[in-house]
Amino acid sequence: MAETLPVDLDAPNHLLVDDADSKGDTLETITITKDEVDTTGDDDLNETSWIVKANQIEYSIRRNYATNVISTSKYTLITFIPKNLFIQFTRVANLYFLILLILQVIPQITSLTPITTAIPLLLVLGITAIKDLYDDIKRHQSDNTVNNRTAYVVEPANPRTAVPW
Repeated sequence: MAETLPVDLDAPNHLLVDDADSKGDTLETITITKDEVDTTGDDDLNETSWIVKANQIEYSIRRNYATNVISTSKYTLITFIPKNLFIQFTRVANLYFLILLILQVIPQITSLTPITTAIPLLLVLGITAIKDLYDDIKRHQSDNTVNNRTAYVVEPANPRTAVPW
């Protein structure tokens, strides 16, 4: 059974939790901001103490806490083309060739056909987009592997319980 010591809410928000079931003399310090404290419905609490609700899934969902899901990918199906084109046109060389292509469309100022600039530009944009797509697919696969790993939870009743990450 964990014992919660009273803490002044206006002081630095550190909470000492003494786990009486553990072996040895261990005190764990938990840092909590004033916004994370939920005192609704707790009539026995005053302004200088609160109850920390750890490992309660329903409470965490209700408070909209962050999950452990890892996402390292840049794109989704919807955002791939616009984001990829934006990133590619932030490169000076691609922007330069785009400006040249726009200028070559104007017949009064060019002696070449626009296709002489369009083909190399589209080729570079296409190859880079394919490479970025491949890299992002690999990132999605890696994220999926990490997010579906098994984690082990240590509880007093069960020394080691396997749960999905």
